[in-house]
Amino acid sequence: MKRITKIADMITTMEAFAGLKDVKIEGLETVILQYENLVDVTKKKNYDILDYRKQEVNNFVDVCV
Repeated sequence: MKRITKIADMITTMEAFAGLKDVKIEGLETVILQYENLVDVTKKKNYDILDYRKQEVNNFVDVCV
């Protein structure tokens, strides 16, 4: 259950920050680019994120959350 909770938190975080691209605050461009790069990398992963045998998923989810 811990893994699913982390994955759910990651998805919730990604959805919460999805509107960042519409924010027009000076100096926030770097943060927005980092967020967009992280989302792109996440979407390009080609393994089953629910496969408990894949430990690199845990490391990646920890970075995202």
